[in-house]
Amino acid sequence: MSTLMHPFDEGQGRKVVAAHAGPASYTVFSGGGDTINASEFLMKNLYHVAPAITTDGLYEVWPACNGVLAGQGSTVAAKWILISTGAEPAPGANLSASIAVLRAAGN
Repeated sequence: MSTLMHPFDEGQGRKVVAAHAGPASYTVFSGGGDTINASEFLMKNLYHVAPAITTDGLYEVWPACNGVLAGQGSTVAAKWILISTGAEPAPGANLSASIAVLRAAGN
């Protein structure tokens, strides 16, 4: 679940900051990763989602291609990394208590 925090327009397209909660059952990146939806940012398409550290300081969240997408799409896959180990959480791990404040650009 995500909550819109602050939308703003800049040039062509929009940039929005939103809180993105971790999944209740994590899927490792090679299996698809965590899905970030454009609708979480009140957009139809995303062309950039910046990496972030969760507010509890436990995880880094890395959207596809280090936050830069080759094109637009309605979803972005993200990899979560446990900062203390540098590894992905185990498949099925509950990350829903961790919140990443993500910046996205799109339309």
